[in-house]
Amino acid sequence: MSYSAKLKEDLLLKGEDDGLMALLSGFLRCSYHENRFSSDLALLIRYVYLKLKEHDIEVSIGIKKSSYSKLNRYYLLIPQEKDLIKLHVMDDRGLVQDVPGIFYSLMKLQRAYLKGAFLACGSISDPKKSYHLEMTFKEESMARAIRNLCEHFDLVAKIIYRNQWVVYIKDSQSIVDFLVLMGASSRAFALEDLKILRAMKSDVNRLVNCETANINKTVDASMRHVHAIERIQNTMGIAALSPPLQEIALLRWEEPELSLKELGQSLDPPLSKSGVNNRLSRLVKIAEKLEGL
Repeated sequence: MSYSAKLKEDLLLKGEDDGLMALLSGFLRCSYHENRFSSDLALLIRYVYLKLKEHDIEVSIGIKKSSYSKLNRYYLLIPQEKDLIKLHVMDDRGLVQDVPGIFYSLMKLQRAYLKGAFLACGSISDPKKSYHLEMTFKEESMARAIRNLCEHFDLVAKIIYRNQWVVYIKDSQSIVDFLVLMGASSRAFALEDLKILRAMKSDVNRLVNCETANINKTVDASMRHVHAIERIQNTMGIAALSPPLQEIALLRWEEPELSLKELGQSLDPPLSKSGVNNRLSRLVKIAEKLEGL
């Protein structure tokens, strides 16, 4: 079972005590297609069917077997237009093209309508793979209505057209907030933990890469210094250098793995990093002049 399906089952098992009518309205409006309200989740269709029955709505349930997929499609039929008007799926002009104003009166109703829309046409990627949540719509008007509802909750949602109108969220924090709104707190917390773990791994990798770069830089510089000292020794001899340059040349020769800071701390008296670098640079310049002779 996909992450989306598991999430929807979690939401259904949790139930909806507040705003049930808004949830049913959101689900029915956003799952409507060719006079049916359908889903490939049997538990979801059964849940909606039973809740409609509790509200004395005339409804029947059916199943359509797919010829090209193992997944069956379950659907509901609500024959009475008056019931669809009662559920705020239709008005006297036909299917509603926006979130019904009655559900904007309370935040819990807005949240429930959005939850119903997600149950109807939403999907979410497994956060272990990527951050992506989307809801698909036949009509641009409903896509924009749901996007506006998302923005009402400060969720960063966008719209794109891919054969259907798609409202999508890729911002990880907005996905966390969306899950909390839906009542899926445990999954929201799990996603937060995953975000923290990824951030920690990213920080560690960045530190490792930085440390590796620094080590490579130190090794390259050390090899350049050692080669310069070898040339000086093989031509004029280290003894011909001034005492400060002799001291740093011998130390670098014996301790090629030390950083500039560590070299400076090994001298008596200690020398600053810039002071060590200055002396070693002078050795390199002397070696370059000797090479040109």
